[in-house]
Amino acid sequence: MHSTWLNAFLLIFFVIMNEIRKWLLIINLFVTTYSYSQSVNGFVVDVVTNQKIPFANIYCPIVKTGTLSNENGEYEFHSQSFPVQFVVSHISYQSDTITINTPSDHYTVHLKPAVHELDPVTVSNAGYKLIQQAFDLVNINKNLVYGKAFYRQLTINGKQSTEIQEVVYDIKLSSSKIEGVQIDNARYAKLPSDDKKMYFTFSNFSYLVLAQRAIGQSKPTENTVLFPVRSDVADYYTIRVTNVLSQSNGDKIAELDCHIREDYINPAFSGKVYINMTNYKLVKVHGVISNSLGASINNAKTLTENYVYTVDIDYANQANTTVFSSIRIAVEFDQLIKSTGEKRKDKVSAFLLINEFSNTPTRGKYKPINIHREDLKLIQNAKYNPDFWQNNPVVRRTPLEESTIKAFEQQGVMGNMKFDAQ
Repeated sequence: MHSTWLNAFLLIFFVIMNEIRKWLLIINLFVTTYSYSQSVNGFVVDVVTNQKIPFANIYCPIVKTGTLSNENGEYEFHSQSFPVQFVVSHISYQSDTITINTPSDHYTVHLKPAVHELDPVTVSNAGYKLIQQAFDLVNINKNLVYGKAFYRQLTINGKQSTEIQEVVYDIKLSSSKIEGVQIDNARYAKLPSDDKKMYFTFSNFSYLVLAQRAIGQSKPTENTVLFPVRSDVADYYTIRVTNVLSQSNGDKIAELDCHIREDYINPAFSGKVYINMTNYKLVKVHGVISNSLGASINNAKTLTENYVYTVDIDYANQANTTVFSSIRIAVEFDQLIKSTGEKRKDKVSAFLLINEFSNTPTRGKYKPINIHREDLKLIQNAKYNPDFWQNNPVVRRTPLEESTIKAFEQQGVMGNMKFDAQ
């Protein structure tokens, strides 16, 4: 009798334990799934002026992933578990380490402006040495880094937004360039043009961004843009240290004024190069190229002149390698429409934002970057998925101006973003 009760008890016990295990598995699965989908989002702002800080670097050292704030200072960072710790940094501000205990909306990160100090002893001929050390470091680190990138290109003819192209890439990076990309999703729209409107389109502008490299690895030619980060920089540039920015972690960032010598006649960059004086890593490049770069589009109907390119490149440290974290290219030029006598300023701008980093590639083939690559033709082969764009956090963090959206909506091309290569 006693044995029967014992067996019954054990049977009931095992049934209950089995049910508990099932519920624990369900709860664990729910918690894992739930935590994986959680994020922290908000703004990065100047603690003194409360102004939004665009393109601040947000990096989680534990999982080795990161993102950037967009041009409006907005950011969104996903994490599988909490609490999570990430480092927020920007060239003009002191970096800060933030610990977030739970998922959060509208979490504001306040950064203090970097301390400006210029030691006269440091200035003496230091610029050339820093560039040489940064150049050597790039050639030492050969690791590949992978990630996701968001590209947006916008054309403005006069005051009218006339063309937009957006692409989400899987991307492969090395320390000196973008090694290859594959299109994950894309869309394109433009306004119709005629003899009076004469709206220009730029189907191959993405090449200028994707092929960008601020590292001079070969002898300069009339068909290439000269950049100052190269071994023979003293032959082409005058370099001057104009500022030293002290970071909260003790790093010092040198601001170098790089001006092309007057006797150099080929396309060349002039502007600022920022280098970490502690580890000699590139931090940022900002300047202009006063040249058409072969983009002259004069014809019987129009006359264009006064081309100026603006270049902004931000770098991040991933897998012990300094790689691009964002690239922004814009070109402005004057245009005369001969039939109407209208004069206007036209502009095409584009940015590439690497919003996720990884040490492992995604499936598929990364296609190399070359002059014959035209993303617009590739976009035509991509199936348009409106839900992808409406729910994509990177797209939401890089909103278009209302005036731009209305310009396309009024022509009936914004809603479906019809792919049109004509």
